[in-house]
Order: sequence, then structure tokens, then C-alpha cells
Amino acid sequence: MMRSISKFRYVKLIAFISIVFCGLSVFVQAAGAMKVQANRVVEVALISGKTYKNPFVEIELNAVVTQPDSNKLRVPMFWAGGNRWCLRYASSIAGVHTFRTECSDNTNAKLHGVEGEIEVMTCTGGADVVGMLNLPRLRGEETQPGSILFKLDMANNPGRPNGPGSGLLDSLYIHGADSSNSRTVTAANLKGRKAVLNKVRTTKKRLMHLQPEAGFRENYRIQGETVITVDDYASGRVFDDAVCYAFYPVDLHTRSGVKPKALARGTVPTVPLSALVPKGSRNIIVAGRCVSSDRLANSGLRVQASCMAMGQAADVAAALATEHGTTPLELPLTVIHRHLRAHGAIIPA
Repeated sequence: MMRSISKFRYVKLIAFISIVFCGLSVFVQAAGAMKVQANRVVEVALISGKTYKNPFVEIELNAVVTQPDSNKLRVPMFWAGGNRWCLRYASSIAGVHTFRTECSDNTNAKLHGVEGEIEVMTCTGGADVVGMLNLPRLRGEETQPGSILFKLDMANNPGRPNGPGSGLLDSLYIHGADSSNSRTVTAANLKGRKAVLNKVRTTKKRLMHLQPEAGFRENYRIQGETVITVDDYASGRVFDDAVCYAFYPVDLHTRSGVKPKALARGTVPTVPLSALVPKGSRNIIVAGRCVSSDRLANSGLRVQASCMAMGQAADVAAALATEHGTTPLELPLTVIHRHLRAHGAIIPA
């Protein structure tokens, strides 16, 4: 009898799992576990239980972050309009970072003593390790534009709900956005912020919220043992080695905008395990936006729910392969499915 995945101990490194959620920064409305790429900003949002007439002077709010090496950092949190307060954090240190908030108004339970975890992962979504190993990757001359999210509103009147939370965020395209390395990410961030500044100047509205970094929709994809085509995706093909579902419409963004192509009613695409394994490799597996697929299929596969499902499947396959001294594609599919079901995954029929 195989042991539960949760009890596995990795005796050798056979897999790099690259899980990326659309390439966008993480935003949450309450403290809790979240994941973020190393050196990328994560934002934790808390909603105050009290309204302050002048939040800049009435209270002070910090988060004490404990890093994996036990080093502690005191990170100031900032008021983001209305009753919303935010923590922005980035680190190069992989592992689980815990935080606890300290508010000068210790009677405000929504701001004081709130605890959470941030898991920093060394992944990029662009199959960098695959490229370092000189295994084949796919990328067209043109990629989808990135986006920067922001919120414009009227100047704040103390005590009036305002800014983030009073409506949907706005967005602007960043054409040519490239997440391949730190230089191209910085260039995209600067371009996006300049576009937002121009929007502020032309509309003469106050900037109430700005996403910490640009979001990236497309980068390198692996060339896997199987390449998912848009026909596979749109027809809901059930691959023989399918390990999870996808659901999103074909959603290719271009300079002229986006016209999502919805899937036919009842059509649910699947992702095969062989699309997570680089062609010609044995001991490496990926998940998320860099799944082996053509551009149109990838435009639907790249979203959060599909990436999480691929990540869970890749994790199970990597753990089982390590436990049994083999590689993911040599495992019986029934065994992978059994362990995925045991952990609550939805498995293709």
C-alpha cells in the first residue's frame, strides 16, 4: 500500500514544479496562506473594523514578518482608502514567511493581531529551468500584452467609503511586456506606471490604488511529449493520460483588444500529463502557464484554476515518481488518479 502523499519524503530531486497564476500579483481581502514568486510583490489587504476620520495620524499599522531563517522584519502597512489597509511584501528567500500585524489601536481586531503566511517560491512561469537544460521551448515573435491594474476615484472625503472596494479595478495594456528576466519586468513596470500617470493627468482624478507590478499573460511554453492544440482545447478532447480539467474560453489578447471565444456548452478541455513533461526529458515536470500548448490553447489554459489543477497533478506525479524510483510518465495513471481524488482533485472521466 502506497503511503499518503502528505507523508512522502523527497530523497532526491527529480522535478521542478513551476506553478504560476496568470502571472498576476496576488491580492486578497483577508490574511491567509498565499504563494508568490521570489522577488515579486504580494499584497495582503485587510478591512478595518473601524472607520478613522484621519487614518494617517490616528493609527499606526505594521506587520512583523518572520522569514524562513527566523530573521524578523517590521514592514509598515499603508492606508488604501476607505477601511482598506495593505501590506506589500517581496523576498528573495524561498520558503514560508509568517506575519502578525501590530496596530496602535489594539481594540481593532480586524487590524491588530492578524496572522498569515506567505510562501515564496522560486518559479517564473516561463520554464526557465527547462531552457537552462537546453530542452525545447515554444514562443512566438509576438506575445500577448501585459496589464497594469489601478483604481481612479474622486479625492477622499474622511468617513466616506471611497477608492478600492467601491468598484472594479481599471486596467491598461502594456504592449511588449516580457517577464523573461528582471530587466524586462522592470521595463514593463515602468511603461505601465507611465500609462497610469498619463491617465491620472488626463482624467484629473485621484489615483486610489495601483497594482504593485505588471501582470504578464504569455512567455515561454515547453514543447512537451504532447502539445495541446486549440482544436484539442475547443473540442474538449479527453486525452488518454488526462490528469485535470480546464474551463476558460480561448482568450487571446492583441493590440486591438480581446474577443473571447467561449467554449460550447458542456465542453470541458482536459490537460494530459504528457503536456507537463518536456520532450525528451525524464526527471523534470512543469505546471501552469508554461504547459505544452499552442498560443490559442494556452490563452485559455493560463488562468488560475487550471494552473492550480496542473500544479496539484504535477506535485502528485513528482512525489509518486520519487517514492518509487521512476519518472512521472512511467507511473500507472490509475495510481496518480487515486491519489489526486484522495486529496480532493476533480479527475477527468
